[in-house]
Amino acid sequence: MEEAFKINQKSSKLRNDSAVQGTNDSSVLSKISAAQLGYCRDDFLGHFAAKKARRSPLVNRGYYIRAKLIDHVIKGFLNKVALKNQIVNLGAGFDSTFFRLKDQSLLDNTFFIEIDFPDVINRKINLIKSNDILSEMCPDLEKKIEINGNTIYQSLKSNLLILGIDLRNTELLEAILKSIPQFDENAPTFFLSEVVMTYMSVKSCNSLIKWISETFSNCFLSVYEQINPHDSFGQVMCSHFTKLGSPLKCILKYPFDQDQKNRYLQEGFSVAEVIKASHFYQFYTSAEEKKRIDDLELFDEYEPWHLKCSHYILVSATKGSICSQILTNIYPKLDLTTLKSSINFDSSYISYKSHDIKFGSRFGHSVCALGSKIFIFGGFGELATDRYCKHLRLTSVEVVDLEKNSLKILQLPADKICDRIFHSCKIIDKNTMVISFGRSNPSKMFNTITKIVYNQKDENFEINETDLELKTSEFDIPRFRHLMSPVPNNGLFIYGGKFYDQSTNNSKILNDAYIIDSFNNIKEIPVDPNILSARHSACVNQWHKYLIISGGLDAQENPLNDIILFDCESQQFKQIEISQGCVLPRYSHTSHVIDDTLILIGGANFHQNPPGLCFIDLIKMTAVEFDAPNENRLMLVCHQSHIIDRNNILLIGGGAVCFTFGTHLNKYPSILDISKCWSKLSHL
Repeated sequence: MEEAFKINQKSSKLRNDSAVQGTNDSSVLSKISAAQLGYCRDDFLGHFAAKKARRSPLVNRGYYIRAKLIDHVIKGFLNKVALKNQIVNLGAGFDSTFFRLKDQSLLDNTFFIEIDFPDVINRKINLIKSNDILSEMCPDLEKKIEINGNTIYQSLKSNLLILGIDLRNTELLEAILKSIPQFDENAPTFFLSEVVMTYMSVKSCNSLIKWISETFSNCFLSVYEQINPHDSFGQVMCSHFTKLGSPLKCILKYPFDQDQKNRYLQEGFSVAEVIKASHFYQFYTSAEEKKRIDDLELFDEYEPWHLKCSHYILVSATKGSICSQILTNIYPKLDLTTLKSSINFDSSYISYKSHDIKFGSRFGHSVCALGSKIFIFGGFGELATDRYCKHLRLTSVEVVDLEKNSLKILQLPADKICDRIFHSCKIIDKNTMVISFGRSNPSKMFNTITKIVYNQKDENFEINETDLELKTSEFDIPRFRHLMSPVPNNGLFIYGGKFYDQSTNNSKILNDAYIIDSFNNIKEIPVDPNILSARHSACVNQWHKYLIISGGLDAQENPLNDIILFDCESQQFKQIEISQGCVLPRYSHTSHVIDDTLILIGGANFHQNPPGLCFIDLIKMTAVEFDAPNENRLMLVCHQSHIIDRNNILLIGGGAVCFTFGTHLNKYPSILDISKCWSKLSHL
């Protein structure tokens, strides 16, 4: 029995090792896709794959920021170290870093070492030797020695050493390295772990980290891997790797950036710094570079892009005066204490409870309420009645009667409703709804506004398609992710959003405003960009004679936290200042006005803790942020919400495509109890 258990343990370990090795092949194809489209330059990756695959814009961006971060620290190290140095690529796989840096003449003083499983290394060696371009860069690459199946290859002319060895065997690794005359444990040595150590057990991983800190007198270890496993995106991410057979084994022990910093300090490093991929892109990527990336291909997956970036970090730890000084010079410093201190992390102020019936399992949709009936239009997701849970852009309309707890699916004319997402829907009188613009795919916008009149029968009768009268008009201002609100005299206010320009095949962020009257006449409203900057995915609410615009994402992909008032009488914009408290930047949120309080719900930004709820007293101009409890794996982006009463808000839908990990939908609506928040606001 004991022998059988050992065999099972061994076979399980082999399956896990094979699955981890399999992540190399998928990663290489994604890196090639990003390089081919111009996100980053790499003329050598393509030689390591027999086939090519074009990934989605979201995946291309994800691998772009990964390459950008790693390139930043490696070149920072090489540019600052004047001495003979070493680079050790841990779990190198089919990575082309050696060839790329050598081609740029950056390795003249560098002994370059690659380490991975023997099977992976043998495959890589065969690819190098069978390729004229690669083999020319290390012409004397030959097998030097083999120890118990661990193969060592070396090119003396290129200062390259390639080891086929399990990283968990640090004793053998050290013995092999010290047998190589070119190796020097006292030379400044840069270690790279690009989503590698996270697949190792905590014990094995920490042993490797400790071995590096104890063996090398001047070392610089950079590790790119995942964090934040507890929110909805993190749970989808972790579940994905578990299903692949390569679970993230360290993320629960070290879930956040501070945990990671402490880990390396505890294992013998002198200094440790962390930067999230999200912060690197937001604060240390130029506007010109962001514009270049935005122009490469059409992109409209901001929420999952920013969520992905907030779940990946680059942690760098150093030991020794030379490497520690290099870290100080190349690692960006960010002061985010103001934003962090504005959040009340006590989530006890807010609670959730599930609604009785399933509906609204989608994102990018819109919601309107007429009496007790809630109409849910468009979006991407699944119909509540679809037992196969097929994901698609939806044309069917879900109608929920909150009093009867009933659900009805309506099939309205497809040419008027369309399979649109990121549109807007508002009520303009007691029985009329208006749907405006939106898109199907990022290059197909809609230029229509559809009025839907509900000819309500007796409440005892079930709603049917014949009860709705639809009238569609076309306007020459198509857009999506825009704002729309009713204004006095049955008019409509339209502002901002995104626009796809067919002439350039690019999209742009709009900063224009219009009033459309009841006769469909359009009047453009001047917008001062110093007061209201171009944005999309913001929110708008009515408050007395004003419209209140909150948040959004600007043209440089910066989440915004400003509050703008539009005076419907003077038709002027003005920015208001919060006198006490702080409003977190956010976009793709929802908002409501209750009495004289503006409530912002959820949204996305670049931070590890996504926004919860923000209460803004519009009379005192004070604000308080509340953390939302992480229950039911709710993802509070691209959702909709409906005020039930002063203390309860119904959350409908929401979710996102979670990078390559799968799609998350908030499958069931939830009721948000905010009754405890009011006292906190009143004490400001």
